[in-house]
Amino acid sequence: MKEKIVEIGFGQGDFLAEQARSHPENIYIGFEVPSLLTNAIEKPKLPNLYFSYSGGVEGLSKLKKSSVSTVIMHFVLDDDFTITKWQQYIDSGIYSEQRYSKLENRQKDKEINDLFDQDRNNLLSSVRRVLCDDGRLHIYTFEHNLSRTKKYLERAGFEYEFKKSTNEEISQSQHMREVVAKTATRDPFYRGSTIYTIIAKKDLPQRLLPSK
Repeated sequence: MKEKIVEIGFGQGDFLAEQARSHPENIYIGFEVPSLLTNAIEKPKLPNLYFSYSGGVEGLSKLKKSSVSTVIMHFVLDDDFTITKWQQYIDSGIYSEQRYSKLENRQKDKEINDLFDQDRNNLLSSVRRVLCDDGRLHIYTFEHNLSRTKKYLERAGFEYEFKKSTNEEISQSQHMREVVAKTATRDPFYRGSTIYTIIAKKDLPQRLLPSK
């Protein structure tokens, strides 16, 4: 049986492409926000691999309910990137791709935080809608964002487990390797950060669970 795997924020597309090559029996879909690099990235042509620059929320809205087995997000809830193509978080209200982690006063600006919180909630609600009842959501996040991310998951109707990420997990894509490298820099957002893996699934109502 074919499985459908979705990655929110595929970057250069290397992780999803490798998965598609290794598992030709499955379907792989990646969502990104529109970018100046849209036409610059050489995307591999595989019959089971699809890339879309429609944004995470917008892309998920095109998928059928309960049609996806796995959703993967690499630091999407940390950087507040790829959540939606309409990232109107600057005073002028004009579309911006600027990551939340690079916005000045990101920790202090309540208005910016509230906007991103709303988009995080919308994204996780969209993920929950497309996941099968036994589907899994894989999130990679920094330790200092772990508590906040767990609250978002609970609010969206997920149950979860978490652990420190393995070396294999944090080296599986160019983006992940770049993030790991930044943990050794002086950037206060990244420096010394421990990366965690969260595996979440729908917290189904008791009435939907099989009787004992």
